[in-house]
Amino acid sequence: MLEMSHIEDREASMRTRDNPHTHTDTDTYTDPPSPKSLSDIENITPLKSTSRGSKEISGIWKGLCVNRTSRVVVSRALVLISLLLTAALCGTVSYIYLSRLEMNRYQDELDSISFRIVASSNDFLQTITHQTEELSSVYSVFYPNPESWPNTSISGVQTIYEDILNSGIPFVGHCPIVRPDQLAVFEAYALEVFGNVNDFPPGCGQYGVFSTDINGSIYHDTTAETSFSEHNILTPILNAGFQGYDIYAPWLMLYNVHSHIDRGTAMDNVLACTQSNSYKKCSTLSGVFNRNPSTAVISPTVANYDPSETVVGYSIATFEWVDVFSGILPDYIEGIDCVLKAGEFQYTFSFKDGEAVFKGAGDMHDEEYSSERHSSTLSLNSSTELYVPYQLDIYPRDSFYSIYNTDVPLIMCVSGVSVILFTSAIFFLYDYFVEANSAAQENILSAKRRYVRFISHEVRTPMNTVCMGLKLLENGITKCSDENNELIQDLVEITHDLQASAESAVTVLNDLLNYDKIESGTLKLEFSNIDLWELVRTSVRALSVHATQKFIQLNVFCEDKVPVSGLMGNSSHQCGKNLHELYCHGDICRLAQVLRNLLSNAIKFSPSNSVIDISVTWNPQGLKGTKPLGPLPVDKNDSSLVSDVTITPAGSILVSVRDNGPGISKENMKYLFQEGVQFNANELQNGQGSGLGLCISKYIVHLHGGQIWAESEGEGCGTVFYMEIPVVRIVGYTRTNSSAGLEGPMVRHTTTVESSDCISSVEAKPRVLIVDDASTNRKLLTRILKLHGYESDVLCDGEECVEMYESANDVTTYGCILMDYQMPRLNGPEATKRLREMKIDVKIIGLTGNVMSDDVSYFLRCGADGVLFKPFDIKKFENIIREPLLR
Repeated sequence: MLEMSHIEDREASMRTRDNPHTHTDTDTYTDPPSPKSLSDIENITPLKSTSRGSKEISGIWKGLCVNRTSRVVVSRALVLISLLLTAALCGTVSYIYLSRLEMNRYQDELDSISFRIVASSNDFLQTITHQTEELSSVYSVFYPNPESWPNTSISGVQTIYEDILNSGIPFVGHCPIVRPDQLAVFEAYALEVFGNVNDFPPGCGQYGVFSTDINGSIYHDTTAETSFSEHNILTPILNAGFQGYDIYAPWLMLYNVHSHIDRGTAMDNVLACTQSNSYKKCSTLSGVFNRNPSTAVISPTVANYDPSETVVGYSIATFEWVDVFSGILPDYIEGIDCVLKAGEFQYTFSFKDGEAVFKGAGDMHDEEYSSERHSSTLSLNSSTELYVPYQLDIYPRDSFYSIYNTDVPLIMCVSGVSVILFTSAIFFLYDYFVEANSAAQENILSAKRRYVRFISHEVRTPMNTVCMGLKLLENGITKCSDENNELIQDLVEITHDLQASAESAVTVLNDLLNYDKIESGTLKLEFSNIDLWELVRTSVRALSVHATQKFIQLNVFCEDKVPVSGLMGNSSHQCGKNLHELYCHGDICRLAQVLRNLLSNAIKFSPSNSVIDISVTWNPQGLKGTKPLGPLPVDKNDSSLVSDVTITPAGSILVSVRDNGPGISKENMKYLFQEGVQFNANELQNGQGSGLGLCISKYIVHLHGGQIWAESEGEGCGTVFYMEIPVVRIVGYTRTNSSAGLEGPMVRHTTTVESSDCISSVEAKPRVLIVDDASTNRKLLTRILKLHGYESDVLCDGEECVEMYESANDVTTYGCILMDYQMPRLNGPEATKRLREMKIDVKIIGLTGNVMSDDVSYFLRCGADGVLFKPFDIKKFENIIREPLLR
């Protein structure tokens, strides 16, 4: 028989780690009444409660149950309406969606075109700027001394300018800076250069350094004075290259470029830039000039040997914007307008067959597409402030937009409506069959849970009376009679058998409860560090009495296959250093449940005078890659650790249980760990057991990241069950506080599995108040408590208990209240809640036959310090008594 007292000890003694008095109406739970017969299971409804929150929850629960069918109907109606609306709107939605796809493609193409125009324009400007800067570098190398300037003409100038002119630049030249006091010497030098060098045509420099006035008249400029500049400098064109344009006739040589406001202001900006930046970052653009919009790129020139980097001249390249935009787009793209903005002036260009066409001055784009504007600023990546900012605005026209505006969205919408209507019909047909199956499964699950509740309460409650009565009877017979009397011996054995049968029935109930938790996904683990060897030793010792009754020998082997002696003693056997440094991080009560299930099955199915071998083996390579469960096993900041602690994965520990039972055939082996499976139940188990033990064990082991399996050579050959659990090695494990009863995360928790000893007789035992509506229970509880040294008083229900504390002056009489769950007038949880609201700080222990997790958690939330399941167990009761109050 599998002893479940310690396995259920933790669940029966659940403590709330938070303040149990903290409670709101929203988590009120109404205790359902116990059904009086199986026929009443279908009619279970929540009880009314004295608390407002419980009434509200009860009303909501009833409303939800009654209106469930209505909610399903409403939900289906909403789904149907949604589908019909979707079908009705499908055309519009699909049309909008596909239209947006086309518009997205249109926008993407327009974005791409705009990006190409802007990027190509910037690349062109960067290229021309780089060429003018290179030209300035040539003059710096040829004339590195500042004293050589401004008399700095270079022979073979056309060859030097050839690369620049071939890139589509109509004019490129160099202008030294000439101060008025240098003018006479410079003009004489220039005329000598023009007369002796064949690169210059006749007539160059015939006017000397000249400028033009506001009327366009030419005059000899000797003062360098302008209305827009504070710099009195002349910048005559001394060297130039041009491609035959009339505007660049030979007489253009020695023209003072600084006299023109657009280019002169740009030159002043360059001079200002060089005051705070390197001259290499001071190139700039002039304003737009000429009928065909043109712009000049101006770069400064300094003498190489001049440490002050004073500007001594400028390199100038002039280009037309129509040349900048030509060749950027493919010849099949039309319908694009490009508006160039230079300060307050605007110029419009269009594209045809890949070439740019100048449409005229001003913004001439189609106003209908003003919202489609793509605007970007042109830049030289220079530190010089531009004389005027340059901006490109790009717009589409109808011929471009019409390419992407098609009838495809309208064609696709009809197909979408048809697909949705057809899918809706299929959906409702499928929903009909799914709902029928779901309702059937839900009814089965609901009935099963009600049945578990019914069985738990209606069996545990009378079983509580039976077990307490048998314990009192056994104690009375033992104390009051002669132990050598054969009749007395028979009576004692009969009471033992009766208690075993009662506990067997409770074990079946526990299996049903655990299986229900597994199905509902509410089975939870409480993690601690577990010495598996100690756990095996304790489990074997707990079941040794049952083995002795059948004359079965239990052999335990540790690693080296050497039988362990002294296993049944109180002291731990030292089973090798390796195993004593290995720990499983898991739930000790659940693993104990698995071990006891395997051991009890081996004892149950093995014949008398047989041997059962239990082996514990460490596999350093076992279960590789398994992640640790729960939080970090060791708090390395724990000040009570006397040495450094190291934690490393250490493979697995394999526990095997070999019996000499009937064995299992290969055909039956595949069904072994399924729920409700029993082979030859009447013959081998006398109809006992639930058939759930191995199924529950498999689930628990898998929760720990382990494996469980069985091997058998066939019927009549016995069976070996294996359980493999991942472990970690913990080194530096000593604690300074290692006395009994002091447990922390690093204490070996096998003491939790074994029954705690009763409270020492020298300790003061609290007076107990028993609150139970059943007179038999009150009488038996009083006698059991008295037998173990407790004084007690009794009350009939929760209302009496509350009234007593309301009227009593001394509320410290009782150290513990043993509170039944279901009582007339006021049940146990509600009475507990009332007492906590009255600031009664006495320890309250619930006693219930309702073992469902909802019932237990509700009792705890109301303020109970622990909950015991019926039948009443004095050892579990004393475990809770010995725990300190958490409030």
